[in-house]
Amino acid sequence: MLGRPSKRGATDAATMKGIASKLPSPDGKKAETDTIRERISKMSDGELLRCGMRAKLGHERGLKQGEVSADLPTTELSEARAEWNRRYGKMPLRDSF
Repeated sequence: MLGRPSKRGATDAATMKGIASKLPSPDGKKAETDTIRERISKMSDGELLRCGMRAKLGHERGLKQGEVSADLPTTELSEARAEWNRRYGKMPLRDSF
């Protein structure tokens, strides 16, 4: 399996930052959200939980640094929560991410 990254390697912070840098400009807000939604829908449950926790930490860090809206982490967080609810509607996260 040479050349194929592991699941951990495919979802690590450096890879996610690389993906985020390739997202469309803020003018394409809907396209950006669709890209995030598509990427999140392909994740396993473990990857989804890790992504949600990273987004939550990024969102909180942005708010602490005085950014009124940490846009990308906020979008990722809301999409991760929405995907979890689509998969497990009767098993709430209790906002753990």
